[in-house]
Amino acid sequence: MSHHADNLTIEFMFLGGGFKLGFGTPSQESLAKYNELLQCFYKSDTYKPWVAASKEIKHDLQQFVGKHNKSYPHLNKLQKIIQSIQDDEILLIAGEFPTETSKRHEMEILLEVLNEVDLANVGSEWQKRIAESKDFTKSLLESYDLFTPRTDIRITIGNSRKDNRICRFCGGRLASGSSFSKVAHAIPEALGNKSIVLGDECDECNKYFGDNIEPHLIESFDIYRAFLGVKGKSGTPNLKYTNGEITHKDGIAVVVAKRIEFTENGISVNLGGSRKLTPAKLYRALCKITLSVIGDQELIGLEDTLDWVRNDHPQTQTPKVGITIIRNAPDDSIVSVAVFTRKTEDYSLPHVVTEFRFGSFVYVYILPFSRKDKLKFLSDSEFERFWSSFPMYNQIDSWQYHDLQSTQELSIEDSIKISNRNHISPKQNDNSDDANTADQ
Repeated sequence: MSHHADNLTIEFMFLGGGFKLGFGTPSQESLAKYNELLQCFYKSDTYKPWVAASKEIKHDLQQFVGKHNKSYPHLNKLQKIIQSIQDDEILLIAGEFPTETSKRHEMEILLEVLNEVDLANVGSEWQKRIAESKDFTKSLLESYDLFTPRTDIRITIGNSRKDNRICRFCGGRLASGSSFSKVAHAIPEALGNKSIVLGDECDECNKYFGDNIEPHLIESFDIYRAFLGVKGKSGTPNLKYTNGEITHKDGIAVVVAKRIEFTENGISVNLGGSRKLTPAKLYRALCKITLSVIGDQELIGLEDTLDWVRNDHPQTQTPKVGITIIRNAPDDSIVSVAVFTRKTEDYSLPHVVTEFRFGSFVYVYILPFSRKDKLKFLSDSEFERFWSSFPMYNQIDSWQYHDLQSTQELSIEDSIKISNRNHISPKQNDNSDDANTADQ
């Protein structure tokens, strides 16, 4: 096991995702804790990049965290993750895994192989799957650069020095009277993001997005957040409805309702009441995430998109958004972003495409109004040509394509259906007459 001279780290990769721990600058104390943690996973001085999460390892880790979580509170999350995975599931451990997308993907493939085949066949099967993966995405990656910001460590996107900041949404700077005193989260904090921060967002834009745009995305996940206990700035959601209430206490979701129906397929709860949702603002909130996680140079050509996201314009035509739910997602509360930026002059493909994931929910959307696009991807033929170029999406049948261009405020009624297979299914009923927006 190795570590950097200026920072003592250990990184874990498991089937549901990854987690990285930092112990700071190496010292006698931090090295002792670091080695003690390793001893939970390795019972000798012989290290290999993978271990099976046995009951013994889980027990030893629990004892270790109980001793040191006051001085290293981030250990609690590691323990929660390890305890949640299946006994004897294999995980990878390293000082640090590669950050380059293709290399990291190869490690993820190795992890899958280790958990599926005999050790004697791991090498050959790993190489086979890497080759298949490259063939699968070869044409796509010839057309696009892929950027996936890490969510397990603190990252500041843009300028970290306040005196040099220029707001990427309004162009404001300190000299023109803008302030940058607030922490601007590139992904809403209410969705569990505390790691990715945008330096180049002024306080006025931060307030505008927080008050007017982001709630339309965040509130779409309210029931999901309440069930999972996802903590935002104000803690876990406490949702009150006409016919009920949802809270999260001591790691357990609590639903109180006036009427609960039990059927042979599960449980159905009509919560009553309604909340407001503007489809175009939901789309703008998604695009705001993309515009917040990419680098300054990637903003070239997106000036009209920035203006549309920041300012309230009349209704404009925008491409549809692909939405699906992944059943039995490995980590129900994980949030991630993958941004595809076109690097060729193939204008049958959109300039910027984003995949946004929150737990089981996956949104795939085009960044509209790019000056590097010649098509608007509004017609079926244009949209289908784009969609067919992304093999990891077009081979899944569960996608629904939502029109989110309406600026009309809708009333949404929430309900819950819990099947006998323990899958939470938040339902939304659109009470408006706007036929362009599908239920979410």
